[in-house]
Amino acid sequence: KKIRIQNQTILGKNMQIDYIYSASGEKLKKIAHKDFQLLDKTDYILNFVYKNDKLIYVITEEGKITLNQEGKPLYEYDQKHLKKWT
Repeated sequence: KKIRIQNQTILGKNMQIDYIYSASGEKLKKIAHKDFQLLDKTDYILNFVYKNDKLIYVITEEGKITLNQEGKPLYEYDQKHLKKWT
């Protein structure tokens, strides 16, 4: 069973972002809203990041995988790993 911890950030007039974390500190969700209306929702499920229920990227050991406009994968490598391999 996971305990959820919520943190709220007020950005300005009637706009705020809520972050939801597990008991171990893992980020689970980010919700942005203005005047009580949902603007944006990001879910963090294991290594998968969804924005408004659409897969945005997958985190890997070397960096992350995103999708281009045609839906084909793009591999983005972290500079720390590139230095290790060269």
